[in-house]
Amino acid sequence: MAALQERVSSQRHAEDQWRQLIELAPDAIVVTNGAGHIVLVNQQAEVLFGYERAELLDQPIEILMPAAHRRRHVALRDQYFGAPHTRPMGSGLDLRAVRKDGQEFFVEISLSPWSSDDGTMIICTIRDITKQKQAELERQRIQEEIIRVQEAALQELSTPLIPISDEVMVMPLIGSIDTRRAQRVVETLLEGISTTRAGVAILDITGVPVVDTQVANTLLRAANAAKLLGAKIILTGIRPEVAQTLVGLGADLSSITTYGSLQRGIAYATGLN
Repeated sequence: MAALQERVSSQRHAEDQWRQLIELAPDAIVVTNGAGHIVLVNQQAEVLFGYERAELLDQPIEILMPAAHRRRHVALRDQYFGAPHTRPMGSGLDLRAVRKDGQEFFVEISLSPWSSDDGTMIICTIRDITKQKQAELERQRIQEEIIRVQEAALQELSTPLIPISDEVMVMPLIGSIDTRRAQRVVETLLEGISTTRAGVAILDITGVPVVDTQVANTLLRAANAAKLLGAKIILTGIRPEVAQTLVGLGADLSSITTYGSLQRGIAYATGLN
């Protein structure tokens, strides 16, 4: 009997020490039972969520979550409890919690199972990371803005329209042409023809490293669309290997006047007009 009393006393002492450690923890701690109900919180949890301790005890853990996530979390919670394991903070999950006043904030949460006389409990350690998340989102916004500005600048540089005279404009193409850029080339060209009412547009592909089906189709689309606006397309920068590639692709460039160099194309265009 004495041994049993000593064992019970030792267990109570260990539990009291455990509760004291939880109370002194720097992070908010919420302990739930197998039914997902809160059985223990520390002072930091009261401060973080704005509840009095008595308001949280026996409440489902979902009370601390945004309403939109509560129903789904019940299933996730039951699944976790079926095979409980330690999940440390910083697991990459985008989690939010909600305070008593309804304010949502970003959190990191670690989960740890704990075996007690009352069954398995889940220790939830909760850390407010709103400031870090806001800083991360701001960095992401700035990065996206920089990329947007850079893309805009590159787009302007990659499809420039250079007026030679009232009737002639040149579009020197530099770099690879993918589907997105091909569309931009045609749109920029047609807009330029429509705005300036130019009669001749020179497409110079000297700076295009690879001429493939995509490039050939772009040139044909540009020529056909320009023709509808009453303008003529001159293609310059036709290197021997480019000519062979276009022939091999079966590209019908009969509606386009071609020259090996931009200088000859300009000379022809200005003499034409």
